[in-house]
Amino acid sequence: MSESTLFRAGDVVDHLPTGERWQLAIDQIGPHVFPCGMPVVRAQAIDCEAVTRASDDERKIMLLAISRSDRRDIDIRSEHARGVLAVEYTEDLSAEVNAWRDAAIAAIHELVGFVCASNSKKENKARAKELASGLGIELKE
Repeated sequence: MSESTLFRAGDVVDHLPTGERWQLAIDQIGPHVFPCGMPVVRAQAIDCEAVTRASDDERKIMLLAISRSDRRDIDIRSEHARGVLAVEYTEDLSAEVNAWRDAAIAAIHELVGFVCASNSKKENKARAKELASGLGIELKE
């Protein structure tokens, strides 16, 4: 790898010391790369050889996926991904956040309608639970 070529999120590399093929979770940080998966692994970029380079869209998708990790408290990768997204994709993320908010509001309205309309119909209860689950809400019987 030439020193001027940095690895990016979504790139696929061969890690030469282990012979493993990795997909990178985030962009190269200094001399280090961070592959996807657990436990969190850090390796020297110089020990890696590019197999496939991620497109800009593939990189963004990987950063979005990593930024939403449920292991944010212990994972440097999700923190880095959120930082990159905040700097590079603010406008795109604003549209995504607005779309998510609108979908959440619509689901909440539908959920309230189901709960208020009928507490006795099984199909309404099932749909209400499904909608609530998608919003991270647990409905109790």
